[in-house]
Amino acid sequence: MIELGGWSDDGRFEVWDVSVDEALHRIAYGYQGEAGYLNGDTEVLGRTEVFRANLTALGEERLSELGDPYDNYGDPWSEVPHLRIARTVPPWREVDDRP
Repeated sequence: MIELGGWSDDGRFEVWDVSVDEALHRIAYGYQGEAGYLNGDTEVLGRTEVFRANLTALGEERLSELGDPYDNYGDPWSEVPHLRIARTVPPWREVDDRP
């Protein structure tokens, strides 16, 4: 449903041609000088682009079934002015708090 990757040197999304285990290791511990999710604090992780995920056609189909995550759960960065989403969405709420 997704392709995992990161930014190439010329600023394009580049799919990682690695195993899922290696991709998850890069996300967890960092890659090409970026902090990973296990070794960065909230401020670092808010501006880190250690990876990107590209939805496949099947992923797009599933997303349309599930709905927009910002509409469903809110913005996890709503209290941080330089990290919050550009459009107006509710603040982050746990799954059990959904209306």
